[in-house]
Amino acid sequence: MTFLQSVRTEIRAKQYSYRTEKTYLSRVRQFILFNDRKSASG
Repeated sequence: MTFLQSVRTEIRAKQYSYRTEKTYLSRVRQFILFNDRKSASG
């Protein structure tokens, strides 16, 4: 199970709305990509 899948599972367990799930997953992806780029360039 990937990290994003585990986040999705937790969000669904808390019964958040679909739109909230999409937003949270999008923010998590952006955070991961930002940090990967930051560490790769530095």
